Amino acid sequence: MKGVYYNQVWEDPEVDGLGLQIGKNDRLLMVTSAGCNVLNLLLREPRSIVAIDSNLHQQRLFAHKLKLIEGNYKQLWEEYGIPAQARQSSIYSYGAYSRFAWIHQFLKRVCGKSNVAAFLEAQSLEEQADIYRNLLEPRLWNPVVRHFPLAFAYVCGMHWRQLYYASRARQFTLMQACSKRLREVLTGFPIRKNYFWHQMFAGSYASNVDAPEYLNPANFHKLQALSSRVENRHGNLLDYLSTAPANSFDGVALLDVPEFLSPPRRASLFQSLERVCSPGARILFRSFAPGMKIQSDVLRFQSEQSIQLSRIERTASYASVHLYKKAMT
Repeated sequence: MKGVYYNQVWEDPEVDGLGLQIGKNDRLLMVTSAGCNVLNLLLREPRSIVAIDSNLHQQRLFAHKLKLIEGNYKQLWEEYGIPAQARQSSIYSYGAYSRFAWIHQFLKRVCGKSNVAAFLEAQSLEEQADIYRNLLEPRLWNPVVRHFPLAFAYVCGMHWRQLYYASRARQFTLMQACSKRLREVLTGFPIRKNYFWHQMFAGSYASNVDAPEYLNPANFHKLQALSSRVENRHGNLLDYLSTAPANSFDGVALLDVPEFLSPPRRASLFQSLERVCSPGARILFRSFAPGMKIQSDVLRFQSEQSIQLSRIERTASYASVHLYKKAMT
């Protein structure tokens, strides 16, 4: 799997599902990345999903997952579950996820191994929040770490353009950009159920039922039955949209791709989406920097829903979730 950069999607599928409001006749367009959220949203039974990625290795990674789903659950879990997270030669040893290993060690060293263990073993959300505020947060944002430059996030896999937009929003240190959202996530959601941050603190998922939905054994046969509804494509998203028929999609999940694009290419992306999305279609994406807006007379920004979705995003990786809806006429 060399050449893979994103070996796990770092966007919350619960947010995608709530924002897109997927119905059984809906046709979805999604950026593939590692394919986790394509499979997670497939469990909501849309009519079809086109998954596209410009990185051929990501397309092949997703093809491998689809192949394993044709087989048996044990193989899928061994390759993408806790056994793989503990194995140095697995998919998790490549790309962005491999950097989590040092973050895990950093958290244990800075916050204290026993404090991290107590946090992970908290018996209630109230106890978890208390441990975070009193034992972890003061150590995490110590006088040295609080002055780490935001550029340090580049080491964790952040795109340089995201850093640029964050700096324009006057976020220059890691603490300025992350501390408030991190507190909200680590005190507002049970850590066992937040598989994003459980990995950061423990090095793996808590269990197969606390992992992404596609890895839950209870969902495996449903995935098998639905997998033929997915089209796994390699290609440039803008090129694909230029040839797609009008009104092709009822929901679009872009991860954080718009923030990677230059302003002209971002404008081109949303002009194409105006054409290929059906009336009432929903488009969802995220940004690390606050305040990103798309200028469109056809795609209407859903302000209140975007705020609500931003609050329930479990990753703490983004300042904002953005939801747009195409006008009905």
